[in-house]
Amino acid sequence: MSSLLVVEVSPNGENSVSRTISKEFIDAWNSKNPDGKVFTRDLAAHPILHLDAEAIFAGIVPGMDALIPKKEASRAAAVAAAKVRAAA
Repeated sequence: MSSLLVVEVSPNGENSVSRTISKEFIDAWNSKNPDGKVFTRDLAAHPILHLDAEAIFAGIVPGMDALIPKKEASRAAAVAAAKVRAAA
């Protein structure tokens, strides 16, 4: 089974030219890959938090629990990475 990862980044939503073009591509791709799976990530609607050193270490180094917001950023990045791997 084929997979397609679509990353949307335009903040213009439905008025975006790039989203219109990507939708046309997805439609064409779906017609040629009827059993394929499309994974879409909209970074404009759901941005990935910035990962700095504290965010990275908050998820793996004991004693860094005080950095809860950073830990959440680390978790969000792990979820996003898992979605990318699933699409591969």
